[in-house]
This record gives sequence, C-alpha cells and structure tokens, in this order.
Amino acid sequence: MQEIKKQADDLLEEIGEWESRLAAVETEIAIEIEEITSRHQDDLEKLKAFIKARDSQLRRLIKKHKTGLFTDPALASIPGPVEAVTDIRLNLEHGALLYSKNKLVKKAKGMLARLLKNKERAAIKVVESVNWDELEKWPDDKLAKVGTERIEKELFAYEVSN
Repeated sequence: MQEIKKQADDLLEEIGEWESRLAAVETEIAIEIEEITSRHQDDLEKLKAFIKARDSQLRRLIKKHKTGLFTDPALASIPGPVEAVTDIRLNLEHGALLYSKNKLVKKAKGMLARLLKNKERAAIKVVESVNWDELEKWPDDKLAKVGTERIEKELFAYEVSN
C-alpha cells in the first residue's frame, strides 16, 4: 500500500507542475493579447465605428424602401401588402436583407403598479420591476386586464456573405 501512496503522490506532484506551467503560459498569452489589442486599439475603434455607421445607414435604407425591396411576385397569392407576411428574405450578391414582423408586448408605463394591484407576482422580478419575459407569454385578454397590449414590431436585419 505504501508503494501505491507513493505512486499517487508522484502523480499529484507531476500534475501540480504541469498545472503551474499551464498557468504561466496562459498568463503569458493574456499579456501578449493585451499588448496586441492596445497596439491596434485605434484601428479597431475606427473599424467598429465605420461598421456601426454603415449598419445604421443600411437599416434606414431597408426601412425606407421596405415595400419595394420585399415585394415579390411569388408572394402575390398572399392578400394585402408586405405587412401581411411575417418573414421575408431578399438574397443579394453580397448578402441578404431580412424582414420580419413580430408581436411584442408593449412596455406600458405604470405596469408594475397594475401588476401589483392585480396580484400578478409571476410577472414581477424580485427587484420589483416588470418581468416582460413573463408578460410575453400572457394571452391578450390578460394583458388588457393590466393595461397593456401586444403591438406589431418590425425587425430589419441582414447577413453578410463571406
């Protein structure tokens, strides 16, 4: 049994040494990553700002021209305008424009007081704020009872092809 204990202790020692080496390498890597990041910080910020500006520009363009962009003869059998469709994808050479419409719970003012009055504790977070995730699950009549409703929210997105 003494030999088994010695073997186990040797393995513990070896594992400890390798863990120390691993920690040293991980620390060295973290330092190098930080140095590289700080050297390129200006470039990173410029690139992020450029992308953010173009993202905003693209979303405004899509929203402004949604009817023309998302009208497709293949959708002609659907009665009404593009608003009748909930998900549309427009493939372009360098990516895709996406349109979807979802019903979300309107975040009405005074909701917390109404939920408390109606004893709807499940829709209230412990920090005494509205649990909007819970309200999303509620039927429309229950939402109306506490003074809110489901409204349509259009979402615009895009994908970039690589």
